[in-house]
Amino acid sequence: MAQTKISNLINPEVMADIISGKIANKIRVTPYAKVDTTLQGIPGDTITAYAYVGDAEDVAEGVECGTTVLTASTTKVKVKKAMKAIEITDESMLSGYGDPVAEANSQLYKAIASKIDNDCMKVLLGATTQVYNGSAAKIGYNPIVEAIDLFEEEENSEKIMWVNPKQ
Repeated sequence: MAQTKISNLINPEVMADIISGKIANKIRVTPYAKVDTTLQGIPGDTITAYAYVGDAEDVAEGVECGTTVLTASTTKVKVKKAMKAIEITDESMLSGYGDPVAEANSQLYKAIASKIDNDCMKVLLGATTQVYNGSAAKIGYNPIVEAIDLFEEEENSEKIMWVNPKQ
């Protein structure tokens, strides 16, 4: 008597890898956020890191440099869990239109990616921002320089600019 065992089929646990591998391709806002993976694969909700010792100081010739204590600090973080589940009977897999399992996988990674994007957008919209209203003219070199000047930086750093499609 022949028996079909789980070793002959795809173990549903493997589907999680397929789904998580596709989530990154669907996320739109997260690339603009700093993603901290310190706790990935580690139990707990506390991150331990070295505290910044501060900027260097000017020292006159022949004067001894002062010392600073190196310290570690901890930060409590809220670990979030987002889920979506789809249950498919074997009858619906066999008789359903198209490929219900593939469609379920597709829907799951879209749902999780959308949740991550929405959470990131909520934080982004609540952030303090610099706004330059350049809507009076087409985008050009001078308006971009004026917008960058709002940051009052000595050295330019990476920035993200969202542009209205009408410009």
